[in-house]
Amino acid sequence: MTEIASYPPAPWRLEGAALCAIRTVDIRIAREYVPRGLRIVPVLPGKTLAVLYIAGYGPGSALEYHELIVAPALTFSRGKIGFWVSNIYVDDATSMAAGRQIWGLPKELAAFESSVDERHLEVTQNASSLCLIRWNKVPKLIKAPMFMPAISSLNSRYSYFKASGSSRIGSCRAVITTATTSPFKSLGFDQCDRVFWSEQLKLNIAAPR
Repeated sequence: MTEIASYPPAPWRLEGAALCAIRTVDIRIAREYVPRGLRIVPVLPGKTLAVLYIAGYGPGSALEYHELIVAPALTFSRGKIGFWVSNIYVDDATSMAAGRQIWGLPKELAAFESSVDERHLEVTQNASSLCLIRWNKVPKLIKAPMFMPAISSLNSRYSYFKASGSSRIGSCRAVITTATTSPFKSLGFDQCDRVFWSEQLKLNIAAPR
């Protein structure tokens, strides 16, 4: 059995680039991904907000790795609002261990194949596609703050943490394809025809509380 290297303690600093798709989802569909004891926050009548986020972190980061995050809903617990992460994939075993043990995230291993020049990215697990994104050139980037609150389950209790920082960000057209066997297929990210591209991304991932 391969020994997993010790991981850096929280908070983590991450630097790199990312793609993000955001859409409203029927709360009845989102409920399939969210624990019954966690309240889903509506943003429109009968709708909540879902996020698909894919990033690659390089030099300057606590660890260098890629990740795919699927958040099916905004949720509420103990006075805090944050996204519930139902699925999260990384290509580094140390990151997987840290995600599970520090933040209570259900990280799994997957493979990432990408080309920034050709503007495509595919995530696979056990040789099966989870998600494929192709995007157009981003016409304009502006510097903007980044903030994403999250709620996870750690030691049988709900915990809150946040990712915050800055990036140069812009919107572009894209085609997202999720396989019929993908565990998050019903969230409908295939219907998103635009994504946000971020570069010079700098994030601080706080410890949960």
